[in-house]
Amino acid sequence: MKFVVKNIVMIAVMLMGVGQVWGMGMAMSGPKFGGGGAAPMKHLDIELVNNAIQVHIDETVPMPILAVSPDTYAAEKKYSILNGKAFNGQYGWNPRGFFSGLNTATQSIWVEMISMSDGLNVYEGGMGMTVDMHTFDPILGTQGSANGAIWEWNGTMVHNWYAADAPGEYSATYKVYVGDKAGNELSSFVSDTLTIQFVPEPASVAVVGLMGISLLGLRRKKA
Repeated sequence: MKFVVKNIVMIAVMLMGVGQVWGMGMAMSGPKFGGGGAAPMKHLDIELVNNAIQVHIDETVPMPILAVSPDTYAAEKKYSILNGKAFNGQYGWNPRGFFSGLNTATQSIWVEMISMSDGLNVYEGGMGMTVDMHTFDPILGTQGSANGAIWEWNGTMVHNWYAADAPGEYSATYKVYVGDKAGNELSSFVSDTLTIQFVPEPASVAVVGLMGISLLGLRRKKA
């Protein structure tokens, strides 16, 4: 038994390592987490403690940026939906520990979109190195979402893809809760909420800053 557990842990570590390589844009094809290039994973760790959902955002990784990729993806690829878009896949829903208090036959962990910036879209992903297996279906309130504003998390590391027509500042607020298989929240569990954010590219921030300084200079001259 110890041997089996040890090997499972080793495989999990290897998979996480490969996912990190994908995120950093090394030796793999398809969209990268940073949109325009390499970027590390930013985990949204989910755990269940005494029937209460807790989500922990990895604050060691800087705020992600939606960026346009220099690559154009073949039309037959599902991720071609990202062509010409500013996108990012760094945020990853990730299990922290075991969900021993969850009856997976009748219960699931769900994510509900409470609010989202205009123009921001979300497409279903998966683990980084399996991008060709990602559905890229619209989810969490994006137009065409099969379940509307809710999405059933499968309990594994999932990097969904966020996209917009242009880079900029965007955010989305979610409630994470335990529900039945239809997505109805169960009152015997406590939910948690979180907000994820995307910040403008540094160059954009610099331009805005310079414009502000220029306007201030003009006002002083007029005074």
